[in-house]
Amino acid sequence: MPQAGPGSTFPQLTIGGLGNVYGRGGQSYGATNDYSIDETLTWNKGHHTIKAGFSYYLLQTNGLSTNLQSSALNFNSGTTELPGFGNDNNGFGLPATGMGVAGFLLGQVSNGNAGIVLAPVEDRTSRYAGFVQDDYKATSKLTFNVGLRYDLFLPTVNKRNQVSWWDPEVVQQDIGLRGALVFATPSRRAGAKADTKAFGPRIGLAYSVNDKTVIRAGYGILYTAGLAYRSLGNSFDQEGFGTTNVVQTDGSVLPGFLPGTVTGNPGYHMILSNGWPASLFAPPTQSPSFDNGKGPISFGAFPGGGNLPYIQNWSFTIQRHLPGEILLDVGYVGTKGTHLSSRLQNSNTVPTHYLTDSAMLYQGLCLGSSAVQTCNRMFEPIGNAGVQALPIVQAMPVDPATGHHSPFAGFEALWGGNSLLGQALRPYPQYSTDSLQSGLWQMRDVGEQVGVSSYHALQIQARKHFSQGLSFIVSYTWSKTLTDAESLFNEFSGFTQDMYNRKPEKGLSFNDYPSNLVLSYEYQLPFGPGKKFANTGGPVGKLIGGCTLAGVQQYQSGAPQGPTEFGNSLWPFIGAKSFLSRPNVLPGVPKKSAAILNGTWDPNASGDAGNTVNSAAWCNPQ
Repeated sequence: MPQAGPGSTFPQLTIGGLGNVYGRGGQSYGATNDYSIDETLTWNKGHHTIKAGFSYYLLQTNGLSTNLQSSALNFNSGTTELPGFGNDNNGFGLPATGMGVAGFLLGQVSNGNAGIVLAPVEDRTSRYAGFVQDDYKATSKLTFNVGLRYDLFLPTVNKRNQVSWWDPEVVQQDIGLRGALVFATPSRRAGAKADTKAFGPRIGLAYSVNDKTVIRAGYGILYTAGLAYRSLGNSFDQEGFGTTNVVQTDGSVLPGFLPGTVTGNPGYHMILSNGWPASLFAPPTQSPSFDNGKGPISFGAFPGGGNLPYIQNWSFTIQRHLPGEILLDVGYVGTKGTHLSSRLQNSNTVPTHYLTDSAMLYQGLCLGSSAVQTCNRMFEPIGNAGVQALPIVQAMPVDPATGHHSPFAGFEALWGGNSLLGQALRPYPQYSTDSLQSGLWQMRDVGEQVGVSSYHALQIQARKHFSQGLSFIVSYTWSKTLTDAESLFNEFSGFTQDMYNRKPEKGLSFNDYPSNLVLSYEYQLPFGPGKKFANTGGPVGKLIGGCTLAGVQQYQSGAPQGPTEFGNSLWPFIGAKSFLSRPNVLPGVPKKSAAILNGTWDPNASGDAGNTVNSAAWCNPQ
C-alpha cells in the first residue's frame, strides 16, 4: 500500500474472518523540561530577622500522540459475496458467501479512517513569586511575624499558539449567536487572563504570659495555580489542528457490497493498492464554527476562569505547661477557600424553569409511554406543529431552508434527527452537552475557579516529653468542613444537578470527619537492670529488660453519606448525566435505619439489619 500523507507507521488492518487486528498505526513521544530559580536572603539586625526571596519556575511540556496516522482499514465479507446473501454489514441474516480475507487479497477496503494531527503539544507554563518577612522580637515576651508574598502565575500557552478554546462570549458571525471556537494569536495566547492581584499577607504573634503559658495567633493567605495554569499534556485544547477522515461503507448496491467510498465522491471506491485517498479530504480549518454540533471545552475563558485559588488561614492557640512534663495546646483553627477548582457554571443545559412552564406541558402519550400523562415537549422535533406554536419558538427566526422557527438558519441541517426543542432551548444551541473526548467530560470550562470551602475546628493536643519511661501525644479535633467544590457527581457522571440553582451544591465535604482522636505512646516497662522491678543482671536481666510498649491508635467519625438516584429521564437536556441524580427528601421520614434507631445495627449483617440509612426517606425527583 503506497504511503499518502504524513503516515509513517504500518496501517491498522482488521480482516474479517481472521479475528485479529494487525498493526496499531500510531506513535507518540513526550518530554518535559523544568527550570527554576529560588533565591533567599536573610538579614539579622537588632530585634529584627528579615527574610526576602524571589523564585521563578518554567515548565515546558512537549509531546505528540497520533492515532491511526497511517489509517485503519477494515475488510469485510461483503465485497466478495454473492449479491443478496447476508454478511455482518447488511443484516439480512442469510448465509455469507464472501470472506473478509478474500477482500483483503483483492485489496477491496470496506471502510476505514485516518487521524490527522497538525500540531504537537508545546505547552509553556511559568510563574514568578517574591516575598519579604520580618520576625520582630518586640519584647522578651512578645514576638511578631509580618510578611507579604506576591505570586504571578501566567496561563499556560502554546509555543506556536497552536491551541483553541470555546469562548461563551464571542459571537459566531455565521449564525449570530454567542459561543465560538477561538484560536490563539500573539495578542491573546490563552483563554484565561492572568490574575495580577495575588498578594498574600501573613501576620502572626506569640506572647508569653508567664513561664508556663504562651498565646499564639496568626493569619495568612496562600495562593496556588488554577487549572488554566497547568498543562493538559495532550491535544484536548487543539481543536481545529487535527481531524479524523473517514472512508464510509458503500450502500449504493447493498451495504458493503462495493469497496468504501468518500462523501462527495460517489464514483470513488477504495482499492488498497491506490493508497489512502488523502487528496479527497479537506485539511482541518481554524474556523469559529469548527465544533458546531459537538461539545467543545473551554480553558479559562469563562468569567473568573483565570482567578487563582487561595486559602485564608487563621488560628488562635493557648499553650500551657502542666506538671509531669506535659504540654497542653488548645486552639481554634479556621480556613476559607475561594476561587477553588469547580464544576458549577452552566455547561449548556436547558434552563430548568421549562420543566414547569405551562406552555411546554400537555396531556397525552409521552415518548416511550403507553399511558396518558403530563408530557413536556422538550423531546419533540422542532418542526412539530405543537412545538412551532409555542411562544418561545415563535420568537425564534425562521429558517429559509425549512420554513420552521429555530434558533438559527441551518439548525435542522446541523442536528438532523436530534433537532429537538430541548436542543433549541440550550443557551448555546449550536453545541451539545457531551464533550469531544468520547463523552467522558461534559462540555465545560476546564479552567473554572468559582468554588468555595470553609473549615472550622477545635484542636486539643497533650504532649508528654519522655520522663519516667513514658512519652505520649494525644490529639483531638472537632471540626466541620463545607464546600461546593466537591460533588458526588464525578468527572464521568455529570457534576452539578441544576446549574441554575447552585445553592444545593454546597454541603459537607467528603473529607468531613467531625471527631478525630489520635493516640501515640511509648512506655518502657519497669523491669530489668536499673529498673524498679526485677533489677537484676545476667541472663534473666537481659531476657526481661529493655522491653517497650508502644502504639498508635486512631478513632474518628464516619464520612458523610450521599444518597443517589440512578436514572435521569431529562438527560441530555437537564440535570446530571443520565445514570445519576440526587433524590428528594421526604419530610417527616427518619433518615436513619430502624436498626440504628433501635440499637440492633450489625455492620456484618445483610439486609435491613446492616443498613445505616432508611432508603424510604428519599424519592425520585422526577
